[in-house]
Amino acid sequence: MLQLQLYIKTPFDGNDDYERIEMFKDESVTLTQNIQDVKDISKIFTDYSQTFSVPASRHNNKVFKHFYNYFINGFDAREKKDAKLFLNEKPFKTGKIKLEGSTLKGNKPNTYKLTFYGSVVNLKDLLGDIKINGLAYFNDSVFTYSAANVKTLLGDAASLNVSGTTWADSLLFPLITHTDRLYYDTGSDGANTEGLANVRWNAAGNTAQGLNYTQLKPAIRVYTILKAIEYQFPEIVFGTDFINTSNTDLYDLFIWLNIKEGDLIQTTDTTYNAFSPNTNIEKNSKAESKRMEFCDVFSNGSFNVLQGRKTKRLTASFTSSGVGEYSVVVKNNGELVAEHDGLTGSSSPIVNLELQTGRYTIQVGGTVAATFTSEFKVDALYSGKDAIVTWKSTASILSSQRVWIKDHLPEINILNFLTGIFKMFNLTAYVDDNGITQVQTLDSFYEGTTNTPIEYYDITKNVDVKKSQIDIVLPFNQINFKYEGTKSFLANDHKNRFGKTWGSLEYKNEVFDGETYEVKLPFGHFKYERLYNQTGGTSTTIMYGWSVDESKKAIVPKPLLFYPILASSVSVGQTPTSISYIGDSGHEEVASYYLPSNSKSFSSVSAGVDISNNINFNAEMNEYSLRPFDKTLFKQYYETYIKDIFKPERRLTKLSAFIPLAILSILKLYDRLIIDDKVYKINKLTTNFQNESSQLELINVFDDRELVQNLNQAVATIDADLSGIGITADSNLVTADAGLDYEEIIQIPIKEVPDTIPDNVPDTTNNIPCVVTAATLSQPTQKTNTNSTLFFSHNITAMGKICEVNNLESYGFIHSTAEANLIDDSLDVLIARVANTTILYNAINPQATANIKTYTAEVTGLSQNTVKYWIFFARTNTTSNFDKVDATSNIYSSIAAATPPQVETTNGKRYHPAVAQDNEIRTIRIMDKDQNLVNFTGIRGYPSFIDSKIVPFVVSGLPMSWQEIVDLTADFVHSLGMYHSNGIYYHATDLSAVVNAAKAASIGNTGATSGNFMSVSLGTGDYVFAGLDYLGVSLYANSTTAVKEPDGYYGTRLSDAWSVQTDAINNVEGSWIKDASWTYSNVPRIKVVQVVGGYITSGNIY
Repeated sequence: MLQLQLYIKTPFDGNDDYERIEMFKDESVTLTQNIQDVKDISKIFTDYSQTFSVPASRHNNKVFKHFYNYFINGFDAREKKDAKLFLNEKPFKTGKIKLEGSTLKGNKPNTYKLTFYGSVVNLKDLLGDIKINGLAYFNDSVFTYSAANVKTLLGDAASLNVSGTTWADSLLFPLITHTDRLYYDTGSDGANTEGLANVRWNAAGNTAQGLNYTQLKPAIRVYTILKAIEYQFPEIVFGTDFINTSNTDLYDLFIWLNIKEGDLIQTTDTTYNAFSPNTNIEKNSKAESKRMEFCDVFSNGSFNVLQGRKTKRLTASFTSSGVGEYSVVVKNNGELVAEHDGLTGSSSPIVNLELQTGRYTIQVGGTVAATFTSEFKVDALYSGKDAIVTWKSTASILSSQRVWIKDHLPEINILNFLTGIFKMFNLTAYVDDNGITQVQTLDSFYEGTTNTPIEYYDITKNVDVKKSQIDIVLPFNQINFKYEGTKSFLANDHKNRFGKTWGSLEYKNEVFDGETYEVKLPFGHFKYERLYNQTGGTSTTIMYGWSVDESKKAIVPKPLLFYPILASSVSVGQTPTSISYIGDSGHEEVASYYLPSNSKSFSSVSAGVDISNNINFNAEMNEYSLRPFDKTLFKQYYETYIKDIFKPERRLTKLSAFIPLAILSILKLYDRLIIDDKVYKINKLTTNFQNESSQLELINVFDDRELVQNLNQAVATIDADLSGIGITADSNLVTADAGLDYEEIIQIPIKEVPDTIPDNVPDTTNNIPCVVTAATLSQPTQKTNTNSTLFFSHNITAMGKICEVNNLESYGFIHSTAEANLIDDSLDVLIARVANTTILYNAINPQATANIKTYTAEVTGLSQNTVKYWIFFARTNTTSNFDKVDATSNIYSSIAAATPPQVETTNGKRYHPAVAQDNEIRTIRIMDKDQNLVNFTGIRGYPSFIDSKIVPFVVSGLPMSWQEIVDLTADFVHSLGMYHSNGIYYHATDLSAVVNAAKAASIGNTGATSGNFMSVSLGTGDYVFAGLDYLGVSLYANSTTAVKEPDGYYGTRLSDAWSVQTDAINNVEGSWIKDASWTYSNVPRIKVVQVVGGYITSGNIY
């Protein structure tokens, strides 16, 4: 029987404990789960339950603070409370509980009515109606507004500060005008007329002709808004599956800051600025004791009023350095709460202003330059004593034309903004067990993840065969995809000309009848215009946006998203056309500018790859290249899903089933269910925990499981915790006496005949010791770091095992600011060390081969040139049941720099790798005596020494740290480069000539030459010939100038026991000698390698 347990978090009691709620034994509780309904594809769903009742017992009355008695002020039912559901005492779901009310019987409390909501509902609860201009973490985001700075930002994006974190290239001015129409004409020269501007550059032309800087408004990267949401709401942490800096479809997207008609700053405007930073923050003892429900003051200039029973009040005073009038406004989550005008000098306009829950900012405004000081106090009365917090702050206005980003963010709710982004890319979200809001495209969600792959569960025996219903999947035959804001002049002109809304798509199935459904984004969508010379008709490289309606009047569009493309010889395929730019003193030439675009590139194909990614739903003609760009939002993010559910063979099957607890407790909505050998995807799952019946909506899909040919492999996929299937094991490892009827559990159709039939003879694993092995690790190519973000990547190439069964218990990265902190034989010691930071992941499916992959961690918010040392680890087992076995990588270093720093020294220094050698092949850059940056490619392992005028750094391959050995004197400057190993070689373009010359130890008439090679590609030991042992490495003829040996064959004679022994020692993994057919006897032997393009491509022993 399924027994449901409910726990509610009780921070209102002064702690963060969860209280168990007493339940009725016969209460019917129903939980519905779905991620996205095929019948309503534009909505993102979450778990929810029907309202159910719990008894008004003594314990429950204590938890709900006798809610039925309104004279007792204790439990605020307006807010949902954190909650956990358990099934038969095992964790099942996390989410929120809402108290809907209570009932009385005989004037006594009888029940409380509750509704459970899944975790994703947190977004709506947390964000409410707050607009993006209410994001306090943009308080410090500011820039100087001047003709000179606008010109700079028109062609060179600036960094944007979001609460102390710097995001590179995230603020710019695109070529979008708020009123003027631009044109280009070399045949005319004259001052701009009203509403028209000829942007042709002519140094000797009219200085009043061109693009006026006041026509432009800024734009910021959309990604920074998502990060500001995370910063302001710590409960929201977006996963990096889709929201990451590598996903350029999202990361390169910008939003235009145009919230009013006309210029960005108008002469009649009152200029406002927020008080920031907050200093001298002091709390009395009562405020400290009530910190969970009182007030938090942040250094960025905002303060947070927390949910609690007591009324909080604000008192504030201000002093101005100027002589003019000023105003003070109070905002809660960006919404105006109070405003005081006509203030002068020192004033105290705010006295005991009652505050509601939310994040507050205080702004001061005026029309003349002034600086301000202020003092603030928030208090609340608790049991005869006030809780008080006080602080001070400063602000200034019009000391220069400074613009605060938050004052120009579009008027759109955060929730609507996120919903728009989700609809744009067909995203879905759920909160995982670690509290991370995982955001994925719907296609990738239904594919599962490498950590939690798709699982298949056969519920044939559990289905109620008495009743089922089969419907078509979609109740409609047409889906319209469109933007809300398509009223700009050029977009409206497109509709008038072609009868279609610009960028929209109507996807229709003509076969059957149905309704029309709309997916509408709450954003603006412009059509842009490429300019052609009015005299002669030749094209320019100028494309711009025009923010006016069909009557050519300035408009404030819906929030406009676009991709900025910097005009350059690469992006536009020619030298950009210069623009006449009107600043404060005449006109200037601008040869670099950001073009607004609906596509990420003006080219549709690069190296045979389609790069026409764009934010149209329909494959529109690209405004710049005048070619249709096919990689639309529909093509990339909707087509697979929509076409699949429109297939004529798709059916929506509704049925009842009694799903076992062992499956129900671990079932994921992207898992597949098997019924009578047919495979289904879950559309909706509703479970009644009283009668244990589940109502299912299922969609039939293709069976795409991999063929299982090995019985041990099949057994290893079964979780020993599954109840009712006969597994008798103390752990999740199945032994030979498990007593399973395999055919009843694994029903996988054969898709092909295997080459060999494996023996069905189980090992007698109970009679031999259980061996635990470590995972095998390797190093992938690292992602490129930025000036504020580091990426650590490492591979698991083979799973560790327990009793011959794959197992990965956990894995992760440990990083620190000092290499010494990562040195210890015990991984537990490294994890516990205070100086280290551990990024730990628990394997969700420990036996899955999908765990074999590349893992990447991201550390953000760093200062430029920050160095981190790191290792990767994978733990096979840490329990006491078996041996504890870990695998750890070498220590690596990474620097937060898009381009590593190059600090030059006078004579150079000698450097040595700071850690042991590995088998990685790298490209290493140094600086030679003439200040040239020299790249050494094909360097295997770590060279013994490097002499350089800068600290060497890795251009490609895993990073490494360096130890400075000695300062070089002037006498050594000529020899800067790789410190090399010398060896005698014989070289020829003919293999036999090299072999004969080496055997005779003489060049004679063999056609071979001899000399000293300098191999900087050392192996696992510093031996003379180590560089000839490995493929993919380079041979250098001169290591100070990075000159490689010419192509051909290189041979060396193994003429004595020492050289044979040397190569035997070097006979390690990765060496071609490991696979060469030779013995230690019958020397001399000749070791020969072939060099092509400067790299060793093959080797053999002769």
